Formats: sequence, structure tokens, C-alpha cells
Amino acid sequence: MKPQYRITHSSVLFRDPTFTSWIELDAFSSTDEVHDYAANSSLVVANATPAYPGFGFNGSDAKITAGDIGTIKTCMFWIKPADINQVVFQVNADPDYVELDGIDIAANGGGFAGAVTWYVDGIMGETLVEDQWNFVAFTHAGQVADAVILGNVDGVGWYDGEIGKFITSTVVLSAAMIMSFYQYYKKFYSLGT
Repeated sequence: MKPQYRITHSSVLFRDPTFTSWIELDAFSSTDEVHDYAANSSLVVANATPAYPGFGFNGSDAKITAGDIGTIKTCMFWIKPADINQVVFQVNADPDYVELDGIDIAANGGGFAGAVTWYVDGIMGETLVEDQWNFVAFTHAGQVADAVILGNVDGVGWYDGEIGKFITSTVVLSAAMIMSFYQYYKKFYSLGT
């Protein structure tokens, strides 16, 4: 039987069995632990440092690997990039990966099935802001992920900045649900109420 969720800063609204990962810094832990509150994946942290409300990545060797993710049709995460021209994370060993390309975001590799729809701060097609928390979400037809590596893309580069909550789902979430996540969690990223 799947363990019950332990979700920090959440309401019953967001306890969804389709979430295959819910990775975040445990703000209530005295040891600044990193947890997957969906309890599906296995986590390995290498040199990523606690930087509430997220994790700090140094651009050279910091990463968090989450294994056994399963199918990803929606991915949502908070990001505060030091530079808006860099990679963010990879999916699987191939690798398929997500990168920042100026003020835009791109998915690279054949594993991202069909068209990818991007949202920034809950709005489709918005652009990123450097050195500020941005809520990024994307949906697509689906990809099976044996692993997601936050902060590194093998043979391409490393991420420099912070990453907050990182959530994947087995369903394509609606634009309204993505906006709900942004509206609820923005207060934890100093973006108002």
C-alpha cells in the first residue's frame, strides 16, 4: 500500500494520487532534509544546499537525483535562476532535458511526446525573470521517467541558482489547476498573497 502523503505547506486540495513526485526542502526539519512527499521516488542529494524555500545549486557539482518517477505528463517547479541561459534538469539517461534559453524555456530530446505547453507564473507563454522566483509548469503527452536529475544534464552543463518545489503528475493538469498551484504557493516564495 502506498504511504500517506506528508506534504509541507499544503492543503487537502493538492493531495492528488496522480503526483509521482513532490520534492521539496522540509522547512520544519532541524536538519534541512529533502523529501519526496509523494513517496514514490528514491532521492540522492549531492552538494545541493538548503536555501529555503528551495535548494541551492552551485553550477558545478550540485544535483538531486529522484529515481522511479514513472510517467510524467505535467511537471511543475519553482526556479530562481542566477542566469537565464542554462540547463535545469534532465529526464532519464538519454538525456531529455529542460533548459533556459534567454527568457524562454525549452524541452530537448525525443522523450517529450507531442507538443509541450509552457506556463510561467500560471500563465501560458509568459517569460522568465532572472534572479527572481518563477513558477514553471509544462504539460505534454507523456514520458516515462526512470530518473529525474535536478541541477545537471550529463554532457551539457550544470544549473546555477535555486529550485523550489518540484512536482510531476501522471495526468495533464488543466491551466486552471496550474494557476491554482501558483496562486497558493507564491506566498512561500515572497511573491505576495
